[in-house]
Amino acid sequence: MYDERDGTLITQKLHDLVAAKREAKENEFSANFFARAQNLGVSSQQAVRKLTREQETAKKRQIQLESRVRFQELSDTILEYQLSEHALFLAKFTRQFKQVDR
Repeated sequence: MYDERDGTLITQKLHDLVAAKREAKENEFSANFFARAQNLGVSSQQAVRKLTREQETAKKRQIQLESRVRFQELSDTILEYQLSEHALFLAKFTRQFKQVDR
């Protein structure tokens, strides 16, 4: 049913989904970091400090856990792809049907 091209396209969509989730989490982490610094009355220059190795590891682990693809997202991606492929396949028949159905 699927050929190599289909597998590549679906895989790319899933990689894009993971990258978008990871970027959103990294941005959220940075925003939360600066918000906490402001709440504590710390200047932005003081807030920009290097994380300890443990903090960096914990941050990466948290981002990795939260950027995983859940089964529902996998299912939605595959179903969306199938629907678009079916629509492309049926486009010729749909045009012909609409011409006859007038």
